[in-house]
Amino acid sequence: MNDKIKNIIKAAAVPSGITAIMLTLMFFPAFSTALELRLDRVFYLPSWLTCHLVHYSWRHFAFDAAVFQILGTVVVLQGGMRRLLAVCAAALLAVPLAVPLLSPELTAYRGVSGIDTALVAAAAVHLLKDRVLPVRMAAVAVLAGILLKSCFEYQSGLCLFAGVDIFEPVASAHVAGMLSGGAATAAAIIKLKTKVLQ
Repeated sequence: MNDKIKNIIKAAAVPSGITAIMLTLMFFPAFSTALELRLDRVFYLPSWLTCHLVHYSWRHFAFDAAVFQILGTVVVLQGGMRRLLAVCAAALLAVPLAVPLLSPELTAYRGVSGIDTALVAAAAVHLLKDRVLPVRMAAVAVLAGILLKSCFEYQSGLCLFAGVDIFEPVASAHVAGMLSGGAATAAAIIKLKTKVLQ
């Protein structure tokens, strides 16, 4: 097995473990209600973590988990395990704060899509430092795409990618994820450059 494959397998370990937890919880739907973020008890802090692990349906889970697995691995390959943890921690705080403030009509929030969006933004922000102009342009297009997707979901109430079954998209979670993931990555890159210059 060559080193590139070993690195990918190693980078995928933590995202795979979290995905396995989300998959396990799908078999116990009674737990989902207890673990979701309820907007009538938004300051119940354990739900700020657990709401990201539960989903409304298998379709919701499949799309969210696939994005989390792939982009979580990409972020680890780009910036290491610390980067993944920083991006996830930022989104864990930002999403539960943004949802009740910007989407007060909701009664509950579930899913890892806010963190998924943070990971997409993190990967794109990382590419902004690339020396190749088309790569940087693609990164800007990805960030603009997240905003356009969120605007579409907010205006239409439709999921652009995952489809709608028994839930509606939460654009506020996606914007909060993008901003927190992008900011966490930018801060890590700036800190790294500062260390190199010292």
